[in-house]
Amino acid sequence: MAFIIILFIISIVSSGSTSYFHKNIAGGTPDNMYSFMITAIWMVPVSIVFLIVSVITNDFNFSGNLILTAVLSGISMSAAIILLTESLRKGSYTITIIIVNLNFYVPIILSLIFLNETATLLQLAGILIVTIVIVIINVKSDSQVKKDNTKSIICACIACISNGLVNFGIKLQQYWSPGHGQNMYYFILYFSAAIICFAVAFGMKRYRRDSVDTALIKKMIPYALCLGLCIAVCFYPQSILSGIESINAATQFSVTITGSLILSLILGWIKYKEKITRKNMISLILCLTAVVFQILSY
Repeated sequence: MAFIIILFIISIVSSGSTSYFHKNIAGGTPDNMYSFMITAIWMVPVSIVFLIVSVITNDFNFSGNLILTAVLSGISMSAAIILLTESLRKGSYTITIIIVNLNFYVPIILSLIFLNETATLLQLAGILIVTIVIVIINVKSDSQVKKDNTKSIICACIACISNGLVNFGIKLQQYWSPGHGQNMYYFILYFSAAIICFAVAFGMKRYRRDSVDTALIKKMIPYALCLGLCIAVCFYPQSILSGIESINAATQFSVTITGSLILSLILGWIKYKEKITRKNMISLILCLTAVVFQILSY
């Protein structure tokens, strides 16, 4: 039990911390071309680390299905990160983070359908509570709404689905190959995503007349590497949790994402000086309640 709690804490803290680095990259890059470049930069060293661990442990227990799943997860991850960065650049930090953090619905629903998992009434109640949070937080506030907020929300919604597919891929990895192959899985995932990001970035560069701002890229590299570290530290415990039979997707992903959502809300208030509204406080209380429900059900 203590081991499971530690895994959840590591996942929640690392997942919640990613929003800080996403925000800095979004604020520091002028457009999508640089977002793709920065994303690819952190994915390459992270993928190499997982490859080295696979070689050291001699764990190459991998199937064609998992290779395909890893590649598709890499495509989804690259799309999720780029669209999240674009959403953060265009719209509200709080709204974007809340929408994207609802990605746990995707692996939960897909696990119920394809992996024959079940969910308790308390778990479903917790999931419903988090749904209420997104409704509350997106009610039109008295503050001025950015004119491009619709585009931001659309990007966040697509990023939400894409990230959810990555999480389901993690679940599939342990379902098909329990206790084996996760290092190679993550190598293929990150490396394929890096290739996609580099290809798209250089494809966009062909239609630009200005030169690449190398000084800007160097400035963003520390944020990019920290982002990659946080995502890797979040996903690896998730892979271990996926292999524990007593933990279903409803508990695993809803607790992790809801916990990171709480951290993101607090970060928005402290770091970015966002106004603490009644709706935000209600959302925070509901998120805490949802986590309690999931814990009690387990």
